[in-house]
Amino acid sequence: MDTDALVAARQVRWKRFEELLDKRTLSGSEIDELVALYRQSSADLVRVKTTVNGEYLSRYLSDLNMRARSRMAVRRQIRWSSLGRVIKVELPALLYQARYWIIGTYIFSFIVAAMQWNYLAQNPHLMTKIGTEAQLREYANKHFIEYYTENPNSLFAATVWTNNALIAVITVAAGITGFGAIYVLFTNSLMIGQAGAIVSRYSSTEEFFNHILPHGQLELSAIYLSCGAAFYLLWRLLVPGRKTRMQVIAEEGKRYLYVLFFLVFLLGVSGLQEGFVTPSNLPVWLKILQGSISLFLLWFYILYFGKKAQGKNETDFSADSAYLPVA
Repeated sequence: MDTDALVAARQVRWKRFEELLDKRTLSGSEIDELVALYRQSSADLVRVKTTVNGEYLSRYLSDLNMRARSRMAVRRQIRWSSLGRVIKVELPALLYQARYWIIGTYIFSFIVAAMQWNYLAQNPHLMTKIGTEAQLREYANKHFIEYYTENPNSLFAATVWTNNALIAVITVAAGITGFGAIYVLFTNSLMIGQAGAIVSRYSSTEEFFNHILPHGQLELSAIYLSCGAAFYLLWRLLVPGRKTRMQVIAEEGKRYLYVLFFLVFLLGVSGLQEGFVTPSNLPVWLKILQGSISLFLLWFYILYFGKKAQGKNETDFSADSAYLPVA
């Protein structure tokens, strides 16, 4: 293909590329179009340099691509429309893509906790390695319950939120190896099984679930979500498809900022539940019901809005489009 033929074939596309670069702000669809045109123009530039003798054309395309890269490097202003897109489209789409990994963490944790609980229940003499019988009985009948009431509600809620948020951040940050997520998931499950076995033996199973379910449904879900998202990140790095691993890191890094902020929000809500609802005098059934409703709303958000975003193909998570100004 000679220079004239290439210009004739690509002229309309390049003109459109220039028009988008000259616009001050871009809509979501125009951002996607600009990214696509940038990639096509880069391919055209490679062709010009390798198969076509066109110095002027090479400079022209180089200039277009340089302007596009400069445009993409400009951080967009935080606007309500952008925030709404993250909440309604980009975040649920990511969680929807990672849903099987998240569900897998639920199943894994349940199995480990149940096995630990059953093992200690079948071998109660092993509990004496944790503490004396008097200490275990005091834990089950006093400390386990007073844990939720020994501090002022607001202080307790803030402390729980801070601790759990830190764990979630570390879990997602360690997702590049997977070991951090596995460690958090496994040890947390063992602790649940151990606490359940002790309280069940020296107090009652009902007492255990009455103090766990009001806040634990959302709190544990946030931990499972962080672990599932970490495993999904690891999978994307191991199987990057047509992209390089550096491209995956660049793209997924931005997306997982959304996950971290979402986890902070979820754990803030569960902290309020643990600080104010669990130790309250409300009927137990009502406390558990509000926990179940919060869990339902979380999964409704992931499945409904995530599937909607996927089905309409409304989002582009490329690193190129991450920082473009939008209208």
